[in-house]
Amino acid sequence: VWTPAGWSYGGTAASPHIATLGRTIQDIQAKFTGGPDGVDVQLERARYAGGSFKGLVAVDTGEKGPGTPVALDLDLADLSIHQLLADQFPGEELAIVGGLSGRTSGTFEYRFNTERVLAGSGQARLHVRGTSETGLAVTGDLPVLLDRGVISGHGLHLTLPGQGVTSSGFTYDLQRNQGQLD
Repeated sequence: VWTPAGWSYGGTAASPHIATLGRTIQDIQAKFTGGPDGVDVQLERARYAGGSFKGLVAVDTGEKGPGTPVALDLDLADLSIHQLLADQFPGEELAIVGGLSGRTSGTFEYRFNTERVLAGSGQARLHVRGTSETGLAVTGDLPVLLDRGVISGHGLHLTLPGQGVTSSGFTYDLQRNQGQLD
């Protein structure tokens, strides 16, 4: 659309699947609007890790420089933690967490530049519901912070069958592929 105030565009998009960063997202339905400074994609539905998500993906094309700023503001529903971990650490045997089973829901906010996707910042407010799909059922809330590619959580309390597990926290550096659990 062209007006005296400027131009814009909008539409709908659908895809049976998109593969990105080692993850396959399926059954995508979205609406988008854009103009000279960027595009906003409102995901109405997308399936991933046995669950789904929806929300806003904002791409800022007005900023000049290497890479493009992107903001994700997503609502997550019923994602398999086993699949999330497998996608994050492909081919790796994960001591302890690899044997846990649950589904997570909550919110995920993340800001990054396309030149350094893993070096972004944001937060996730997640609730894990224990299941017996892939191992030992785990339940609890996971408040997670992401700061320039480092994931951290503090004051965690999770419940497994017959026991509670409390941790003062964890950190994991996505770019260096290393971390610690306290």
